[in-house]
Amino acid sequence: MENELLKNAPFMDADRVIEELGSCREEGLEQREVGERLKEYGHNKLTENKRTSSLEMFLVQFKDLMIILLMASAAISAIIGEIHDAVAIFVAVSVVASLGFIQEYRAEKSIDALKSLAAPSARVIRDGRRIEVPAEELVPGDIVVLETGNRVPADARLIEAFDIQVDESILTGESEPVNKHPDALQDGDEDTGDTHTPHTPHTPTPHTPHTPDIPVSKQRNMVFTGTLVTYGRGLAVVVRTGDRTEIGKISAMVQKTEEKRTPLQMKLDDLAKHISMASIGICSFVFAIGILQGEKLLYMFTAAVSLAVAAIPEGLPIAVTITLAIGVTRMARRHSIIRKLPAVETLGSATVICSDKTGTLTKNEMTVRKVFADTLYEVSGVGYGSDGHFSRDGKIVQEPGEHLTRLLETGVICNNSSLAKNDDKGEYVVGQPTEGALLVAARKAGIDIDGLKSRFERMREIQFDSRRKMMTVIVRDGMGEYGQTMIAFTKGALDILLDRSKYIYENGSEVELSPGHRQRIEEVQHDMARDALRVIALAYRTLPHGQAGRGMEQGQMQMGNDQVENDLVFLGLVGIMDPPRDGVKETIKTAQETGVKVVMITGDSKETATVIAKELDILGDDDIALSGHELDSLDDRAFEDIVDMVKVYSRVSPEHKMRIVNTLKRKGNVVAMTGDGVNDVPALKNADIGIAMGKSGSDVAKEAADMILTDDNFATIVGAIEEGKSIYNNIKNFLRFQLSTTVAAVLTITTSTLLGWPLPLNPIQILWVNVIMDGPPAQSLSVEPTDKDVMKRPPRDPRENILSRWIINTVVMTAVLMTIGTLVLYHLALNSGVSEARARTIAFTVFVMFQMFNSLNCRSKDKSFFKLGVFTNRYLVAAVIFATLTQAGILYIPIAADIFGTVPLSLGEWMVILGVASLVFIFEELRIWWINNVSDRRRRANT
Repeated sequence: MENELLKNAPFMDADRVIEELGSCREEGLEQREVGERLKEYGHNKLTENKRTSSLEMFLVQFKDLMIILLMASAAISAIIGEIHDAVAIFVAVSVVASLGFIQEYRAEKSIDALKSLAAPSARVIRDGRRIEVPAEELVPGDIVVLETGNRVPADARLIEAFDIQVDESILTGESEPVNKHPDALQDGDEDTGDTHTPHTPHTPTPHTPHTPDIPVSKQRNMVFTGTLVTYGRGLAVVVRTGDRTEIGKISAMVQKTEEKRTPLQMKLDDLAKHISMASIGICSFVFAIGILQGEKLLYMFTAAVSLAVAAIPEGLPIAVTITLAIGVTRMARRHSIIRKLPAVETLGSATVICSDKTGTLTKNEMTVRKVFADTLYEVSGVGYGSDGHFSRDGKIVQEPGEHLTRLLETGVICNNSSLAKNDDKGEYVVGQPTEGALLVAARKAGIDIDGLKSRFERMREIQFDSRRKMMTVIVRDGMGEYGQTMIAFTKGALDILLDRSKYIYENGSEVELSPGHRQRIEEVQHDMARDALRVIALAYRTLPHGQAGRGMEQGQMQMGNDQVENDLVFLGLVGIMDPPRDGVKETIKTAQETGVKVVMITGDSKETATVIAKELDILGDDDIALSGHELDSLDDRAFEDIVDMVKVYSRVSPEHKMRIVNTLKRKGNVVAMTGDGVNDVPALKNADIGIAMGKSGSDVAKEAADMILTDDNFATIVGAIEEGKSIYNNIKNFLRFQLSTTVAAVLTITTSTLLGWPLPLNPIQILWVNVIMDGPPAQSLSVEPTDKDVMKRPPRDPRENILSRWIINTVVMTAVLMTIGTLVLYHLALNSGVSEARARTIAFTVFVMFQMFNSLNCRSKDKSFFKLGVFTNRYLVAAVIFATLTQAGILYIPIAADIFGTVPLSLGEWMVILGVASLVFIFEELRIWWINNVSDRRRRANT
């Protein structure tokens, strides 16, 4: 019975709901009964899964395979006496693990933020008395008192309502407060309300539908936990508490959502496995060959272990962290805050952006676009600024006529909002956004808003009611320009005002409203609605003499409300909409050109969503728009077949958003999801990257997200994609350099061992190469500036191995060249009769200088070092100079020379070394020249 009651409460009469819950409108529950129900239903709070302790969360960071390899490397270094190297590795591990711990710890706050939405206390009727109790002690059947400013403490069915409005944006994502009433919903009220279906040639045939749950946005007689009463007052009977509430459902979805691993993390795990196996194999091989050739056991063990230490890229996690941290700094300048470092990189592989409409693609500032006052006017300018003008038939109207002025003045007087301005927000509306739009439109026509309001003395207001669908303000005209002292100004729904209008203002006079007038007005209204404009009708009435007596001073009238709002003079229509943000259309085009699909997901109607989507070029002629109701009618197989063609989703619930994200991911997409309300949290956590709104977003959404847009602007997302692609390129450049050095070192040691030569590098020299491989020259590649052409490339395949075929080929060729150059100079030096120490010094130095020149190669895959600019990456230039001077110090400073086993080299030897080492740079420049000139020219000729 309980489940049936919860489901059917919106459709049941209020007294029937109270009866079924065993409560009483006047008396409420008895305190004794409350105790029994607490045992049955539990406390009104969200339960949560067993939480991982902070210590466990920190220790689990060390289960990562790369971290384990680094710890093993530190242990080996300590065993062979390289304490400094061991300490450096341990510090690197600690930094990486700490960063991972901090990110996970902050992510866990999303549940706490959900809990904070619950009201701390509630006013209820118990034992016939109104008392205040802790909200967690509410039970089904409690009668809750709601007033302006209250946060709703539980899901409840309204039983009394006096002009009550509730902000449900945390659940629906829509900023407009919802008018509530206590009447039972009728059959059909659960429908989507999408009566107009745009051209969707590929709309599928649904399977037999199941009965959908009525969406939150349609439950006008229900109030929900965490929402805010913005106006009016009422009584409601609690029907759901704790985990049964709408917030509870979302909390359950959040806790079931597993933490996602980014493409980068998965690629690095794979890389760690391959390097681990290769290191063990090569280390064992070199050790075995050396022993068979008669080398000393301890010497070969030390050399083999040093080679293994060099082969493990312990600098990779640090380089990745630095690269991502730099990306975070860059993104902060571009109006976004990165909460989790890998998020920037993940955006670089995004193939789909699921974007909310309100405030992200649009300004979230209602704007008058059209006005009908005997003729149709277009209104330019967006938002709450005064820039804009009225035009008729394409020509700017310099002076508004009497009819247009009277209509706009009605919108100003019949209005409870105001315009304000500050340094942070600029111009903004205090009050209802739609009323603010009317004020801005009047200001664009040159009307002095403050002067007009001071001219009219407000005597009385007949408040807006969701059943009446109109609002009236009665004023005294101090100047008498309307010909009468008392005037009633009315705004509301067109059908209501037309039925109550007897006259129409036409050509400067009041004439009787005819069927022809009605037909024309309805045609204009239909055209505005087709353009997704919210239509407001305006009218006025001059009150008859004798209806306002002395009591009028105290707001009393002889006429009742119905009499005042009858025999109105119809003025015209105003069409309002939330316009697209400046530059969003161009940004969407940029994203689409790079292969990123943009999908709009909104709680708005299908008509409004499709009009905006077409205006922004999101929805094409062959694309599909689906409402939540239509989505419910599709099974998973049918939805998966068409998901790539769906560009607009309207009237969606949190479950719908989760389903959309999961289906897109199953199709191989990397999904970025934007959101600002509690209803978005499950999808934000489940998407590959969740993006919250910084201005309009709830704290819950921000805690669940990977990234926060401080300007709520879609263009910032595309900027993040650009940054993500650049970061991934820099990581690959670092990897290219590091693997080239690793493979070259392994090949050099292995080849010399197989040839029976003395090792060209001793263990301490191998470890110094390892320092260079992980040190400043390598790390400086992570700060390479963003490539201007990066957005011309499509999103990379998330399944692509980070070690692409091109990187492997380049690494092998570069390593072979460095190995040959090192061994040739080493062999020539040995055969020239110089000491083994000098020959090894020559081999050691040329190998190090190979790395310096190679670091210049690794800045880009297809651009010359000189085209990039010598000093555009000043850190790399400084690092190369620093490493070269340090290498010289190892040769010429006696203490360092003793430690490394080196001898001073002559200028002639340095010239030969630099000449040979530069070959790796020259060959790379020739390769890029060939690709960009000869190869491209041939390809164009063939096409």
